[in-house]
Amino acid sequence: MFATIEDQIRSYNQQAEALTPDKAGEMLNLAKKAFSLAEAENFNKLGAEAQALMGIAYYYLLEIDKSLEYLNYCYDTALKYQFADLISYASYNMGIVYRYLDDKEKALTLFHESLANQDDANTIQKLSTLKALAETHRDLGQYTEAAGYTESALLIAKELEEQLIIQELQLLSGDIAYKNGNLRESVSRLIAIIRETSETAAMTAVRSSAMSLLGRNYARLNDNTRALSYGQDALLLAVSSGDEPNRLEAYSSLAFIYRQMNQFEEAYNYLSLYYKQKEIYDSGKNEKNLNSIKAYYETLEKEKEIDEQRVRIASQNRLIIYGTLLLVGLLALLFIFYQLYRRNQRVVEKLSRDLKKEMVLSKTDAVTGLPNRKAIEEKIREAFLQWKTDRKDFSLLFISFSEYRNLDKDIEDGAGEKFQKFIGDLLNTELKGQDFIALWKPFLFSVLLPSTDRESLILLGERLEHSLIEQRFKINDKEMSLSYTTASAVYSGEGTMHEFIDSCKNELKTDKTNT
Repeated sequence: MFATIEDQIRSYNQQAEALTPDKAGEMLNLAKKAFSLAEAENFNKLGAEAQALMGIAYYYLLEIDKSLEYLNYCYDTALKYQFADLISYASYNMGIVYRYLDDKEKALTLFHESLANQDDANTIQKLSTLKALAETHRDLGQYTEAAGYTESALLIAKELEEQLIIQELQLLSGDIAYKNGNLRESVSRLIAIIRETSETAAMTAVRSSAMSLLGRNYARLNDNTRALSYGQDALLLAVSSGDEPNRLEAYSSLAFIYRQMNQFEEAYNYLSLYYKQKEIYDSGKNEKNLNSIKAYYETLEKEKEIDEQRVRIASQNRLIIYGTLLLVGLLALLFIFYQLYRRNQRVVEKLSRDLKKEMVLSKTDAVTGLPNRKAIEEKIREAFLQWKTDRKDFSLLFISFSEYRNLDKDIEDGAGEKFQKFIGDLLNTELKGQDFIALWKPFLFSVLLPSTDRESLILLGERLEHSLIEQRFKINDKEMSLSYTTASAVYSGEGTMHEFIDSCKNELKTDKTNT
């Protein structure tokens, strides 16, 4: 039994925090119980802690939208009541989620915010944040910063005498040196790890990773004998210890080593093992990583085809050289290589265009061509962060055309889409360049207005009303005037992002209709 409700909530939170990712469901249930009690009793801090734990549990379950939602709830509450430790905790875990989403710049900002709000006495949290900063800077190619944060983390780990974390950080340091092209330095650090680590189960994982990375180093140094030796030793160690992640890492390293040696068939075979085993290991859950692996797999397969094509071209070129004058042969070779260069350049340009198009489409409404709700929510979040810097008010405007939702039924199929496209084009014409227009949902348009106070918002509304009244929507010889409902809100520093949006949406219920 618990002495107080507060003790019971704290116990639920502590139990949830102690659970590992494989028990995410149990973690989520405990956090929900804690939040329910905390909300009923107005324990704001304990409730915010429970929301953060719910966000972490959803992250383990790969429900990323819910994870960010609850971590943001925790962050907003912590910011409201100035719970510095919770601001740090929520920022750190949101950083982890954004790094998973490959938004490294966003993750970096959140990790820095976490570090800035940490109590110096919380060395474990500080150690985790420094390590995350080092890894993120490394992934961004910012190797000087990555090395600096790694050294800072090492100092704390050594003070705490956390031997496993010390070796993991030494491994990270070797990886940073490798990616920065300091191969000799990387080799030196990795060999030291292998010599210093014991053969316990935990240390075996570090040893295996170090061996895999050593193999890559020696492959780039063209020491193929040592490269293969360390790569194969890493695989044997991972298999014998039942370490599935390091087994996959060893497959990847051996594929890289053989590719460096131009032995594409062997490289293909190891990467095939890596891909198939990765799919089994993740059981189809980690789609993001699988897509990355598939792309790498396809790249290597293309390299194999290109290598075979090069052999064929070289053979053809020899026949040309033997049968023609030297000058004609040189001109022919120059022409062939130029065509290959142009073709490859076109392929690269097409891939680049396709990638940019996919990135835009993920945040664009297919009907109107406007940004979607996801895009404007990101802009609103950025506006909140910007407000902390410049203290300039900004506004949000909703414009609802809900009474036109039955156009498809009343007129013809596709009429609703044409109407929304018409309104989207009209708003783009009427509003200024820095205003951000988006389709929140069908027939509900939203506009984020930077540096716009209440007086400016009123003037804009009057100008927009005057313009919309003059417009007519025409379809199938029918002409109709525009009827709409507006709602607006001005942010002057009060409330959270969700409260700001809700206050604006709630205005729509007052049914202020303009025709």
